[in-house]
Amino acid sequence: MAHRYLLISEVALVARTSDSTVRAWIRQGRLLSTKPGRRRLVRVDHLERFLQENESGQEGGDLENASSGGAIHRQGEG
Repeated sequence: MAHRYLLISEVALVARTSDSTVRAWIRQGRLLSTKPGRRRLVRVDHLERFLQENESGQEGGDLENASSGGAIHRQGEG
């Protein structure tokens, strides 16, 4: 099964934070990422684990829609 990846901007939307905060998490080694070319990517499963381990009540966006270009919604909202 192929892994799904998100861009830093998509991670920021899901985590409801800024791109610079996501980059800081990556720099600090808190969030794993890869850079196969020019863009840095985060595996969806790594992001899910990171958000679960660092719950602060702010994250919880819809990971299914983040990588497909759909709208980001908090889980449980219509």
